[in-house]
Amino acid sequence: MAKEEIIKNGLYWPSEKYNNVELFRRIAKDKKNKTILLLLDGFGFNKMKKILSFKNFEKFYKYIKLEKITTIFPSYTPCVIPSLESGLYIGEHGIVGDNMPFREEGGQLNIYAYPWGEVAGLANELQVAPRNFIIEKFSKRKFVYLQDENLYKKYKNNFDVVSFKNVDMEPYIDFFDLVLKIKNYVLKNEKDLIYVYYDYSDEVGHKYSQEQYGEKLLSMFLSYLFENIIEPSIDNGYRIIITSDHGQVSFNKKKIVNFKIDSSFMKHLFYRPWGTHRVMFFEVLENHYKAFENEIMKKISGKALLFRSDELIDDGIYIKKVNDRFRYRFGNYTLIALDNFEFYYNETPQFYINLKGSHGGLSSEEMLIPKLTIEN
Repeated sequence: MAKEEIIKNGLYWPSEKYNNVELFRRIAKDKKNKTILLLLDGFGFNKMKKILSFKNFEKFYKYIKLEKITTIFPSYTPCVIPSLESGLYIGEHGIVGDNMPFREEGGQLNIYAYPWGEVAGLANELQVAPRNFIIEKFSKRKFVYLQDENLYKKYKNNFDVVSFKNVDMEPYIDFFDLVLKIKNYVLKNEKDLIYVYYDYSDEVGHKYSQEQYGEKLLSMFLSYLFENIIEPSIDNGYRIIITSDHGQVSFNKKKIVNFKIDSSFMKHLFYRPWGTHRVMFFEVLENHYKAFENEIMKKISGKALLFRSDELIDDGIYIKKVNDRFRYRFGNYTLIALDNFEFYYNETPQFYINLKGSHGGLSSEEMLIPKLTIEN
């Protein structure tokens, strides 16, 4: 079975019950507690545990409870965020990466580069993202969504057209402005839920991974956040829950496997591979399965696992049933990276060799994330 093979190779299977999607669903359904829900992009469990062990956090221990949960698979932001914000699992909404096949278009598209806001009709036809924000679906609670100003400007049209409507979304300029906005909303005490997406923590991981400087930087951010919002939040009846969309595994440029357009296995594919650099999907031509396996294993043996996609789906790696409409986006073969290997298709990875952290796969570093609860 695929699950047994994955666990035997030291990878981490997503939890069906204790994962970030279920956490968001529980918070959305909770009509009793006022909550500040803070999503720190790319912040793994071990990183959070280590930073909280620093001396400057000791005074907060009486308020905090740290638990270990998992993200979902693939552990990649474009896949996970739509799940968290809609309450749908990846197999239900069909977003398996940034580049992926669209049968309606007869090929592959990058959903984050395509100008959806300019072609609303096409966007609605393809239904590239979930339609309803999870809070809208489960309750009529008063909530605000605090989003980075640059992301807000870049994706505002996308949100309006294909993701969710009538959301009170407010941009923030930087981390300090974000903390100030959270504090002001807490003091006004008008919102039942203050939802925050903070992406710079992911950038720190990509740039510094486990390096001490990166940990100190994130420690300063968390310390400033705690100093400014814990007491007013508790005084005004709010609890704080901090979690993430994924962790990160250390990047090693010596472990890049770059598939070329003339690689021997390519002649067996319907079109180019897609997915992430830690997970790849393949659509192999009928009657070419054995030849494909033989050719690709020459390149990936000891570096990745290769499964029939149906095996992974049947074993429940996507937790919920894969929607028949989107089944083709999972291909008929799936590659999952071992250790900290990275897989590229026909790329010269000049940009990526400066990275120190990566994600998308099933290592414990990528899959294990924190659920940090702060309350009286």
